[in-house]
Amino acid sequence: MKPTIGILGCGWLGKPLAEHLLAEGYRVKGSTTTPEKKEILHHLGIEAFTVTLTSTGCEGEWADFIADVSHLVVAFPPKLRQSQEDSYVEKVQQLLQQLQKTAIEKLLWVGSTGVFGEQQDWVDDTTVPEPDTPSGRGLWAAEQAIHQAGLPYTGIRLGGLVGPDRHPVQYLSGRQNLERPKAPVHLIALPDCIGILTLCLQQEARQGFINAVHPERQTREVFYTQAAHHRQLPPPHFDPHDTRVGKRIACTWLSQQHYIFEPHLPR
Repeated sequence: MKPTIGILGCGWLGKPLAEHLLAEGYRVKGSTTTPEKKEILHHLGIEAFTVTLTSTGCEGEWADFIADVSHLVVAFPPKLRQSQEDSYVEKVQQLLQQLQKTAIEKLLWVGSTGVFGEQQDWVDDTTVPEPDTPSGRGLWAAEQAIHQAGLPYTGIRLGGLVGPDRHPVQYLSGRQNLERPKAPVHLIALPDCIGILTLCLQQEARQGFINAVHPERQTREVFYTQAAHHRQLPPPHFDPHDTRVGKRIACTWLSQQHYIFEPHLPR
């Protein structure tokens, strides 16, 4: 019998993941923060609940949501992960305290490669992060809290998200003097996010965090110029004097699993 899967955060990633798992025959319970979105999830066949994570606990229909869930995917939106460092970590700690009271068999935590600092050069799944931004420090503090919580977990550090209605070039278009033109892009498309999370649910992934970025390694300047041209947007302009290459990310566990990524990143 397939496990009941809970998805905490049915947004840009969580909602299509829930739809995919439903199609695979899983029972799926999903959370959102508004009654309107709850109704949308319900019409898709997802058992939907309103849950709000705060620095003091899990509010709303948390008890009903987590009941019977054996595998939990935590897919916070990036804006929450990028909020004030202390606030994000406090919410993570509150959630972990609640999960310690449950019988969760597997926790999948959606993280970010933003935990690595640009000065770190080559990094793989086992590299200790040295974050160089406030959001990166918050991510690293959250990773440490998850590790110390004693739960059976796998964390997936996703690269920059690309997919329907979402592409980094939309925010870079027309901007001037952007940094690190020669650095490689570290992105991941929505189908690969879903594929990798499904793989981790179905297999015994490593206890710890794994990296998940598409193997395509165009430079930022080339990739985003191409993407702007493809989307008929004003191209971004990079600082020609900035020769820094920045971090380069390897996906150790996914390579060992011979995971096959989408052929190309969306332009």
